[in-house]
Amino acid sequence: MLDALSEIAGLKPEEIAFFTQRDSYGDAGFTLGMAALQRHGLRDPRTVLHVGYERSTLAVEKQALAWRSQYDVGPEALQKLRTAVQEGNPYGLALLDIRMPGMDGLTLARAIKAQPSPALGLWP
Repeated sequence: MLDALSEIAGLKPEEIAFFTQRDSYGDAGFTLGMAALQRHGLRDPRTVLHVGYERSTLAVEKQALAWRSQYDVGPEALQKLRTAVQEGNPYGLALLDIRMPGMDGLTLARAIKAQPSPALGLWP
């Protein structure tokens, strides 16, 4: 997955975050993910956001609501990101899933990266 985000979507290691469950599976995924980011040129591991969540869909939903997130996907998400930039209030973080309905996460990542004024305000 990280290879695809880097090689296909063109994301830099510092532009990728981890959202993992708080258990040995999540820990292993994070460890392997960090190794992959280092293979792709990550210099400072402290720059990588890592959010851990309890192993429960309800816990994830509660956390997302606490962050006041919106569950927009595909073209709607891309339009919302564009609007936020136009209004001078770009998002600082987007959580993408490889299997989102309407537009998969890699396609959305490519579309965000291709914006003349990148939607998340992360790229020069």
